[in-house]
Amino acid sequence: MMARLMFHRSALIFAAWMLLSIGLAGGVRADSILAVVWGQYSGGAYTNLRSALIEGGHTVTQLGPPAPGQIATALTSGSYDQVFVYDVASALYLTNQADKDALRNWYRDRNYSGSPS
Repeated sequence: MMARLMFHRSALIFAAWMLLSIGLAGGVRADSILAVVWGQYSGGAYTNLRSALIEGGHTVTQLGPPAPGQIATALTSGSYDQVFVYDVASALYLTNQADKDALRNWYRDRNYSGSPS
């Protein structure tokens, strides 16, 4: 059973800070990031995170809020090094089975089948 994916603002900001810190030290390549966003984020923590990642040289593709099946389409048609799921809305929005399967498969392939060079 796939648990509901949720990141808190402070964790995302910390993650962005870590990525930027490592990236500024020259130890990391620029990543292609898929950011899936639900909720009200204009001018908030997500916008700041996205800006920081882009300034750090990363490419950020945002889906927000995604239509059912849109996450699956993005993951099968694109090549992403990271996926951020930013869901702090009051309702459960990740309900489409194709999207859940695509996220599960992406994670499994990246973490258990080896990682790209």
